This record gives sequence, C-alpha cells and structure tokens, in this order.
Amino acid sequence: MEYRRWWPWGALVSAFIVLVTQTWTGFNSPDSEFYASFALYGSDVADRAVEPAYYWTRLGYIAPVRVLVTTLGPWWGFGIWRVVLIVMVVAAVMAAVRIAGRSLVLAIALALFVGLNTVVIAYLGNTYLAGTILALTFLLLSLGVTYLGSAASQGLGPWGSPRWSTAAMSGALLGWLVMINPYGFLLGAGMWAALRLVALWKIHTARLQRLCVDALALFIGGVCGFGVFWIAGLVIFPGRSWWDTYLEWNARLDYAQFIGDATTWQRDTALIVVVVSVVASIIATIAHPRHRWTWAALAISVSNIVMTAVIMIVMPGPWLEAPHYVALLWPGALMALTVVFTSLFPGTRAGRALHPWVLGAGITVTVPLLLWAGRFDGVLELSMAWSAAAVVVVALGAVALLARSRWTTGVAIALVIVMGALFVCAQIWQNGRGLLGIYGQYPFRTAFVDFQHDDQLASRMHIQEWLLKRTQPSDSIAIWTDPDGLGREVAAMQMWGDYNLVTPDATMTRDTTTRLEDMRPSVIAMYAPDRAQIEALYASLPPWSLPADLECTTAPYLGVGTGEIVACLTRLTWVG
Repeated sequence: MEYRRWWPWGALVSAFIVLVTQTWTGFNSPDSEFYASFALYGSDVADRAVEPAYYWTRLGYIAPVRVLVTTLGPWWGFGIWRVVLIVMVVAAVMAAVRIAGRSLVLAIALALFVGLNTVVIAYLGNTYLAGTILALTFLLLSLGVTYLGSAASQGLGPWGSPRWSTAAMSGALLGWLVMINPYGFLLGAGMWAALRLVALWKIHTARLQRLCVDALALFIGGVCGFGVFWIAGLVIFPGRSWWDTYLEWNARLDYAQFIGDATTWQRDTALIVVVVSVVASIIATIAHPRHRWTWAALAISVSNIVMTAVIMIVMPGPWLEAPHYVALLWPGALMALTVVFTSLFPGTRAGRALHPWVLGAGITVTVPLLLWAGRFDGVLELSMAWSAAAVVVVALGAVALLARSRWTTGVAIALVIVMGALFVCAQIWQNGRGLLGIYGQYPFRTAFVDFQHDDQLASRMHIQEWLLKRTQPSDSIAIWTDPDGLGREVAAMQMWGDYNLVTPDATMTRDTTTRLEDMRPSVIAMYAPDRAQIEALYASLPPWSLPADLECTTAPYLGVGTGEIVACLTRLTWVG
C-alpha cells in the first residue's frame, strides 16, 4: 500500500468533516471542565484546589492540548486538536481499507460514513477525554489490522517499515491511553490483542518468533509512550508525583458509586450499533469463512463486548450507562463494520473496476442523509429501533450471500444501499436514545446543531481567570454552588466536586461547619445564577472564620433562568 496515493484524499475527507460539523459539541459536566481548565491553566488550578484528586494525571489529553492552547491561544488550540483527532479517525479507516487492497473510493466512502457518525463527532469536539480515546483507539485498531494485509504477510509493517514497528507504534498508543483513562486502555488493548491472535492464526509462519518480537516491541513502545507524558507531567505540574497520585486514588476511587441506573443499557437504542456490528461480522464470516478479514471483524466486534463485560464484573462502574463511557465502544463497532464492508467488496481487478462509480453515487446520496439524520431530535421507540435493525441485518445477509456467489452491478448497488442505510440508521439510533438515567443530558446531535457551547466556555474562562487573578498558588480554594447545581459547570473549572465542596446546602449547617473547619480553605469561591443565593450562604459562614467582604463578577450564561452566572469569593482567616 502506498500512502502517498491516498493521503490527499484523506485530507479532503477530513476537511469536509471539519467544515460540516460543529466545532464545539458540548460538555459532559463537570468532567469536561476539569480537563479544559487543566489544559488552559495547568498547575494554577491544581495548586489552588483543596484536593486536586486524580484528574491532573490524565496527561494524555492535558499535555498535547496545553501545548496548543499556550502556543496558539484557547480557541485555536482546542480547535486544532479537534482537527487532529478527526484526521486520526479518517486516516485509521482509510488505512484499514487500503491495507486490504480495496479501492480508494471505498476507503473514502467508509471514512466519510464513520467520520460523520454523531457519537464520534460529538466527542471529538468535546473537552472531555473520550474524544482523544476514540481517535487513539481507531488508530490502534488500524495498526492491528495491518497484520492481516499483504504487508504483514511479507513480514513488513506500515509504510514498508520493519514488522516490529507495528507493535512498537501500537505500544506507544497503549502507553498514551494509559495516560488518559484505564478503561479506555483496557478496552483498546483487548481488541488489539484479539486482532493479533487472528493474524497469528491465519498467517502460518514463525508464530512464536513473531509473538516474542511483538511482545518486546510492544513493551518498548509502551514505555516510550508512557514516558513522554510522564515527563510532560513533571513540567506542567511541578512537584507532583504521577505514581503516588495514581496509586493513592486507584485505592480510594470506587467507580461503582457513579452508577445511577445499572439497567440503562437495556433501553439505550444507541447500543444497537454495537450489536449490529457483531451480527454483521458473523454474517460476513459465514459468507466468507476463509477470508481472514471477516475473522478480524468478528474478533474486533466480539472482543469489544467481551472486554466490556469483563471490566464491568472486575471493576463495576457506569460503563454502559454514562454516554462518555458508552462512546468508547464505538471505535470497535465502527471499525468492525469498516472491515465487514471491506471484506464484502472484492479486491479483484474486475471488482474494483465495477464498483467505484456505484460507490460514488452512494456517497452522493448517503452523505446528505447522514447530515440530515445527525440532526434527529426525537425519542425512538425501542421496538421500532430493533425492527429497523432487523431489516438492515436481513438485507445485509442477503447481499452478503449474493456477493459470495457472484459480483455484478446489481449486487454492488445493493451492497452500497445496505451500507448507506446502516450508517444512516445508526445516526437515528444514537440520537433517539432519549434522556436516559442521570447521564442523559448529553445529546449526540450536538455534532451538527449549534448549542452555543463556545459562548458558555468563554464565560467559564472569564470567571476562572478572574478567580486566578485574585488568588495565589498558595491559596486553598473551597467551592460552593447553588443547591440546584446550576453553577457547577462554571465551578468545575476550579475543581467542583465532593472533594472540594463546602456544602451542598443553601446555607451552612452544624455538620458542614465542621467540614469547613476540617478543610480550612483560605478562600471560598461561590457560584449561582442569583447573587442573593450567594449572600445567603455568605451570611451563614461561622463568624470565627472571619470571612472578608465579598468580591464578585458576572458572566452571561444560558439555561440558568437568570441568563447569567454570578461568581463571588471571600477570604477566611484561621486562628491557631
């Protein structure tokens, strides 16, 4: 495969996706604000926090974005990082198709269909970690797929480099994922391992030697990838120990406490995409049992679910409840579908000569439908969603059997129609999930609909910079927000959460006064849509803490009733 022949097309596909999607697609509050704030202000935030928790250790996102925002400014920095992530996804999909020897037009089609997926785009434009995890997992799976292409058969890696480079680059990506989120790392590692086992099984030469070389290269790459971000952490957060923080908080953190409704996944229409990826892989494997690519699709899709199930048992958490964790299943599901359709299109000269114009017509029709379906804002009935999935799966099965026996213009057209229909239905299944459970506040249609999240971020930045200018790194800032939590998105820029929260109540009580004395902050930062709420909390502070006069600022903020957020701070004086 010659990359120079398709990278200009990949650049065009990436540019198109960048232009037709929203730059700012929302926030998974308050977590998104934590990481945006660390990227923007680095240790200035952690140094002032009563307890900075483990959030600063997510250096795989914080470090590269911090370089961009400090060099280019916040808007260009965040925007360019989004473009980089989109390019990663497009490159991963196109590389997977081209490695198999399929046409450039098919690579373009699948890169567009995957790249315009609302789950993918919604998180690539979000300051939460999920977008970076998604892009890295796509790349990791693409590298795993290279073992199955013609280059791997000859003992070569990507770009004709030595084969061990594939494992080394995979290790570097896994080391990067370790520095972002342990769940994302485990999920990606499990799917990559499944792909490697398929390659060892289907390629019958020097298995033990390949395994040993891969293991060594994977380890070296992982250490290098991890080490780069560990060093970055020493620079961004001087005086902090990544190891100590990570070990301490892994011992203290219980992901199960974030479970709100463990049955949410049973009503989530978005997860139909993950199920369909498995069924489609089974269909492709039955139709082409000797084709190693169909087995690769099956390995990706099944290990995607198996790893999730294992993690849920070993480390219970909201993995199938919180959308930002559910989204981590999408690289496996979409890459499996990519490999399925790659395997169903023939790699013969006659096949490649037949289907480019058919695929071109399919792109012309499907892309507008994807953009339309991406704006779907209704709540889909579960029975209707499963019925649509059944129709698509049956159609795919019929076309797969036809493609196995013969390849004609009619079969090519039918396959392109089914492929387009599946990706369009996926948009509707995803957007139609509704507001499920406590995490249902995040609509995937933000990928294409402007919710003015850039204005909200500007207000958060204004207030956070105001707070930093009026405090010192030696200060310890405790947080209070209105009891309804309307100010928590702004407060999260200074680490809003149970660890730093003075009280969840409107005023201080005997218990929260004791808590305040234990925390002994030098500053309390207060956030609410109405200044009267802040003044009520301020009036209830114990007089022996000697609170100074309030200093306040405001910023416009949609969705909080008053149309603005008020932020105030007061200094406390502790005697003894």
